[in-house]
Amino acid sequence: MKKIANYIIFSCFCLLGASEIFLGGGAVSDAKLSKKMPEITGFEAEYFPGLPERKIYAMLRLDVPATRKISIFDYQLEIFGRDYPCVALRESGGRWTATPKTLAGGKRYDLLFILNAGMVGMKDQEIIELKNTGSQKKTPIPFQNLRETAF
Repeated sequence: MKKIANYIIFSCFCLLGASEIFLGGGAVSDAKLSKKMPEITGFEAEYFPGLPERKIYAMLRLDVPATRKISIFDYQLEIFGRDYPCVALRESGGRWTATPKTLAGGKRYDLLFILNAGMVGMKDQEIIELKNTGSQKKTPIPFQNLRETAF
């Protein structure tokens, strides 16, 4: 039943051309896929076991309310039952960092995920489930595929 409700909500966003999808921890204002690897400060692959061999990068832009905080541990993307953790954050327009620190709200942040390019990235737009790691609530998010263009 939850999947049907999420699908109806997502369909309304697409049909009405809504520019943001609202979550408990903020509002998603942009979501993109790219095959071009971004530069990430402090990234250590061994902290993220199970990274796919064929990679595609997912960027999710989230407007975090001042009453909230955010870290790389707050969200995951789910594709066909497999979870992909957030590996880095940046203040929009800033540098990617793999810091485990909790950051203050009231700002726009970009979250970075490394996905399996064998499972997504073939279409111009992909629907991927965003999962809140605390509540396990899932929200379908449309990602625009930039292909070889960087975020």
